[in-house]
Amino acid sequence: MRKELFDIKGMSCSACSARIEKVVGKMKGVASINVNLLKNNAHIAYDEAIVDEASIIAKSLALVLLLMLRKLKFRLLLWIWRRRKWQS
Repeated sequence: MRKELFDIKGMSCSACSARIEKVVGKMKGVASINVNLLKNNAHIAYDEAIVDEASIIAKSLALVLLLMLRKLKFRLLLWIWRRRKWQS
């Protein structure tokens, strides 16, 4: 069993950290995960024989990017709505 501290940049809310804990925690070989939003990191214990560090990093990065894109899409839609409302 290996325990590591991973830096995770791009988390901006508790939903981000909760989602990472939920999805990465369900990966085969991951024994435990504790994401700290304020420190932008995660303590992860995993079995090296089942899952490797690159897989954990790839999964975390994909989740952070997905969450960032969702927020950006929401902000863009809100901006368009406000602009149309103002022009009316």
